[in-house]
Amino acid sequence: FDSSLIGLAGRAVSKVASVAGVVTGVAGATASAAVNVAKAVGSAVTSLWNGAKSITGSKKENYLKIRAAAHAAGDPHPDIVAAQWALESGWGKKESGKFNFFGIKAQKGEPGTSVRTREVLGGRSVYINDSFKNYASLEEGIADRVAFIKNNPRYTKAGYFNAQTPYEAAQALQRGGYATDPN
Repeated sequence: FDSSLIGLAGRAVSKVASVAGVVTGVAGATASAAVNVAKAVGSAVTSLWNGAKSITGSKKENYLKIRAAAHAAGDPHPDIVAAQWALESGWGKKESGKFNFFGIKAQKGEPGTSVRTREVLGGRSVYINDSFKNYASLEEGIADRVAFIKNNPRYTKAGYFNAQTPYEAAQALQRGGYATDPN
């Protein structure tokens, strides 16, 4: 896969509640809708991260910072980007590469960090070592995640840019094949 979406695992109900609380307070969504967004983002891949923390502040402050960076980069659903960041990175505590909170893989010749990660290949869960992209800043990492979605027609075809709600946008990411895990 081109990039991984570390979704909400079934056993991580507390994370759903945490995301629901922040989305409710920050984005004005109902708690029920926020939980649905988190569920739609889904369980994708569980990775073993290098764990370097490069962002500080409260959960709410960091959520707003990520949301603002996604908005500035032109994503039509900045709350989805912020929710992905919260789920994939454990609220900014884990990175797959330097300033890489979204599991974006490094292409040949790009600077990256080698990490052992879980993938679903051919319907089987396997662990592999893969190189994840490094970025110079948080904003660069978020802008690349936004560019990745914009530049891949499969997300347009899946309806991401026509989605009217965060829930529809999250479902479109799944339909577009954002991760290898079918759940």
